[in-house]
Amino acid sequence: TAAKKDWCCAHARRGCPGDTQLPYDCSLGLKNWKQGWSEPKKQWCCQHAQAGCPEPSLPYDCAAGFANWAAGWSVAKKQWCCEHEGKGCAANSGGCGTTSAPYDCAAGFANWQAGWSGPKKAWCCQHEGKGCAAAPCPTSR
Repeated sequence: TAAKKDWCCAHARRGCPGDTQLPYDCSLGLKNWKQGWSEPKKQWCCQHAQAGCPEPSLPYDCAAGFANWAAGWSVAKKQWCCEHEGKGCAANSGGCGTTSAPYDCAAGFANWQAGWSGPKKAWCCQHEGKGCAAAPCPTSR
């Protein structure tokens, strides 16, 4: 109603005629957004200002059970942790004692900057010249 708009304008300085103010100032309290912002502000700022967005959860905690990873981790956890954090990688592929590469540098290469772990970037840069941040890394021979 008009009376409600007038009250909001007078008391909360919202909805005033000609007011183009955004509902939230996403720069205020950004350093403490997890505890300091309301859920509506978190949602609005994430959607409209890409601020205060929750971090995506990881499918595995690669630190948990690492001391016994070979026997204690599932195959899927070993693959994910090896690929993303360089942990739980099988050093020996069997057969004649040959070793397999700890990373598949072709996998996810299109999005290497955001999708690869630090250890994978370093390994692929050093060994295959892929995923190097600046100048190409030397490759091993």
